[in-house]
Amino acid sequence: MNPTPAFRRLSAILPGLVLVLSLAVSIYDPQGAGSYLRNQVFDLYQRILPREAGPEGPHAVYVDIDADTAKTYGTWPWPRKRLADLVSRVSQAGASAILIDMPLSDQDPTSSSELMRLWAPLPADEAYEGFGQSLARLPDYDRQLASLLAETPSAVSLVPGKTAFRNIHTPLRRAAIVPQGSDPRHYIDTYENWRASLTSFERAAKGNGATLPDTSAGATVRGLPMLVNLKGALYPSNVLEILRVAKGGTGYSAKVATPDNGFSFEIEPGIHSIAIEGTDIGAQTLKDGSLVLYFGGETTRTRVSAGRILSGSADTGVLADRIAVIGVSVNGSERMYGTPSGMPLGSGAIAANAIDQIVDGHFLTRPGWAPVAEQLFVLIAGVIVILVVRRFRFRWGVILTLVIAAGAGYGSWWAFENHRWLIDPALGGLTLFAAALTCAMMTRLHTEDEIRFIETQFSRRLSSSGLAKVKANSRIIQAEGMLRDVTSVVVGLRGFNII
Repeated sequence: MNPTPAFRRLSAILPGLVLVLSLAVSIYDPQGAGSYLRNQVFDLYQRILPREAGPEGPHAVYVDIDADTAKTYGTWPWPRKRLADLVSRVSQAGASAILIDMPLSDQDPTSSSELMRLWAPLPADEAYEGFGQSLARLPDYDRQLASLLAETPSAVSLVPGKTAFRNIHTPLRRAAIVPQGSDPRHYIDTYENWRASLTSFERAAKGNGATLPDTSAGATVRGLPMLVNLKGALYPSNVLEILRVAKGGTGYSAKVATPDNGFSFEIEPGIHSIAIEGTDIGAQTLKDGSLVLYFGGETTRTRVSAGRILSGSADTGVLADRIAVIGVSVNGSERMYGTPSGMPLGSGAIAANAIDQIVDGHFLTRPGWAPVAEQLFVLIAGVIVILVVRRFRFRWGVILTLVIAAGAGYGSWWAFENHRWLIDPALGGLTLFAAALTCAMMTRLHTEDEIRFIETQFSRRLSSSGLAKVKANSRIIQAEGMLRDVTSVVVGLRGFNII
């Protein structure tokens, strides 16, 4: 039998439906499907072409409280005296500024007040008489660390999204954030919870910013928010804060791009960049205010073990005139995050990488026209592939699909290599192959249906042996006859049948 109308409609609609679904994935990104494909491509680009260090080398040094340090000096959190000793040694080594990447949110567990609360009430024994007064005369190491932070260009941190069980307060802002254009809070996520440093440390340090938001260990970190929204209040990242402190900046200017008429192919509404006022330093961001992290090889990273600094065995010369980022990579259990480079790093190491990236001006950006261009590519190239597959043989459609997909891949790589633009060829390429295969499959089913119809007609007019000969050699059938117009007349008898 001939193909049914429903089958003919399905064969015409299904390849186009593939294009529609692809456009929906590009626009709405359901369950992160589109983002996943983009991330795999851009991660590959970073591994092929990693970031190179600037002419002055790394600008930040990661002081790592690592596994070896934890074995010797204990796991984090440390007593304030030990942390103060580390900060003092880093400062004496000539660091231009010091960033403590983890929040100092709890009281010193070795302070006299905490010990008295732990041991109270003391036994009513003459042996303990005057013990409380003697304990109260011990040095206040929280106060000593605060004094050290006040004397040093320094910044402390808060963690967005992490619940605080004690010391719940609104973090102190040390510098104003002035928006240019629209309100940047419209484009960034709002956090209802955070874990901040103690107010004494916030007041003492020159800066206070947000570290990497609360993220499960092992997750891949591709972006670092430069601005965070804590219940409607904007705070800078600790990376920007330590750069402001080190360079003598006065505040921040957040540039928000908005088209004049509300719509533009070249401008995607959102945060474009964040500049540190009073300096020539700024960070180009995605529309949500996050810096796309661009990682380099070993030559772009400088790391010093905190334990070796405390023991005096480290070469502290690498700290001179550089920003020191004190962080934790081991806290009883590993606190490492995946990166596009494939190397797991701690939060402090990621912050140090971001500092180098901003100072050297190595930014990965996604132009505002990129999403529209990707969607137009899917639509136009998809229609061309479908038409070619329908009109010509499948092999020509496959060749055309390969050529277009390869061209898109090369164009994406050229944009990354020369301009550090992030343009996704993956979704478009997969869409073209899916559309070509779907169209070819429907064409094949349509052809097989016609073949079965012809075989059925011949089987009614030929013997089985004759039909077998025709199948073996179709050229034995000679085309005969001619096409002529035929007029038919239909007659009916009243009351006998109804036509």
